[in-house]
Amino acid sequence: NDHHFHYGYFVYSAAVLAKYNPTWESRWRQHILAIVRDYGNPSAEDKSFPVARHKDWFLGSSWAAGLKAMVKGRNQESTSEAVNSYYALYAYGAAVDAPFAQDLRDFGRLLAAMETHGARVYWHVQEHSELYGKDFDHRMVGIMWEHAVEYQTWFGGAPYIVSGIQLMPFTPVMEGVLA
Repeated sequence: NDHHFHYGYFVYSAAVLAKYNPTWESRWRQHILAIVRDYGNPSAEDKSFPVARHKDWFLGSSWAAGLKAMVKGRNQESTSEAVNSYYALYAYGAAVDAPFAQDLRDFGRLLAAMETHGARVYWHVQEHSELYGKDFDHRMVGIMWEHAVEYQTWFGGAPYIVSGIQLMPFTPVMEGVLA
């Protein structure tokens, strides 16, 4: 649950540290890669972790929760944290000099692009969109479920909360989400 949200912050931080302190990165590489593989594993040959644990390859976005049975199905709230987590994979791959780096960079770039597209289609509701019908009269989705959309979050439904959860953290990749 929420692995990509939380672990993305660690991997992004590791990418920044790796860029400026390669010695630190080489010391902690195996630990960082364990976190990477948990949510953004690019290898189908890895017997310990699934490929891109949270990614819905048909929809293009991710699901934050998937194993717990809920009436409305799987859900995701914070698309911005999801995009940032995949951008972190890209950034880490770009920052290190290792055999796996280019594949991780490219996979992170793919996942971030897919997640950005999903956020812009399903969460950032465009004017005159008929995607959710006339009953949903908001321009932002707080939580998207498999079988419903809600203008609220797990911790409130005020407009600044619903918008904020879809916008933060403000990292370079968010420019594409907000465009």
